[in-house]
Amino acid sequence: MSSVGDAPDEGAAGEIALTIEHVSEAAAPLLLFLLQELDGLNSMVQEILAVVPADARWRLTLTGDMVASTDRIEGRASGYSTDRGAGVVGGRTLRSSDGVLDIVIDVSAILMFPEDLETPETPEEYRRGFDMAIASARHLARHEAGHVALISRAEHSDTFDALEGLSPTASQWRGTVGAYIDDHRIERDTAIHAPTPLRKSESIEYELEHLRAALEGSQRSWRSDIIMARDRTMTALMGFVRLIAYLSAELGVDADGNAIAPDPLPEHWNRYLGDGWWARWSGAFNRLEPATTLAASEDLATSLAELAEMLVAWLDAIGVRYRIDEQDREFIHWTADTY
Repeated sequence: MSSVGDAPDEGAAGEIALTIEHVSEAAAPLLLFLLQELDGLNSMVQEILAVVPADARWRLTLTGDMVASTDRIEGRASGYSTDRGAGVVGGRTLRSSDGVLDIVIDVSAILMFPEDLETPETPEEYRRGFDMAIASARHLARHEAGHVALISRAEHSDTFDALEGLSPTASQWRGTVGAYIDDHRIERDTAIHAPTPLRKSESIEYELEHLRAALEGSQRSWRSDIIMARDRTMTALMGFVRLIAYLSAELGVDADGNAIAPDPLPEHWNRYLGDGWWARWSGAFNRLEPATTLAASEDLATSLAELAEMLVAWLDAIGVRYRIDEQDREFIHWTADTY
């Protein structure tokens, strides 16, 4: 454990505690150079302080093993997964047993360089690579600080997902959709103040292909193992809806309130987000207030209900009929001829 500022007292207000753990010998020198010589740690802390309430109690952990750090903080034996469809988790905010909020950031998400910068050969390439790493660090720090802010204000998804009147299937998605509402609201702020250098609009084609391949594979294999097919489909779908939450924040809407789409449109876009679906998804998300603006629980609950029911309809439209009936029985069918 190392500290920034005064000696930390388990996350007391006005004090900052830093833990660096599970970092490989290969990554450690690069990380320390980034944090110390390039002032990366101060950049991260300043992004956090710009967002979190003054009386919030929090700690910062930089880890080379997100699973191990999550299991330690949450007291898990094992089992946490960082997979999110075609993506992975780069940061988390966890409430520890002592009431302190732990901001946990994966070192690999900071040191994630594009292929042309993995082995830099010129000073310009080194500089561009480190600039991207600093930008990633700032973005992840500010995003997780947004979760601290929402939790501190009792405005996070757990506070507005007790909905009545939803269909059983839509109700199944309350927790997932609520979490993506939080992420979207936070990304609306980070897109302005600490934008990510790894834009979702640049990875959407890969994400669409991942979704298509997962649905096609599930359709082919469900007769031999329907549980595995269901799990593969659900993981891909929830990862893709998470992407929609981030992408709609990144691209936003135009002056007339119309959803902005990637340009040019990637392959498979029309198959999964055509026929007005992108306008519906982006419109529903962008009606939310950003995380830096107070939002009423009733408004958040209304958006959650709209998005949860929309998710059920969207699944039908792309060829996945998924239902929970009144007896809490689960049904799934892959209804498209091709994906």
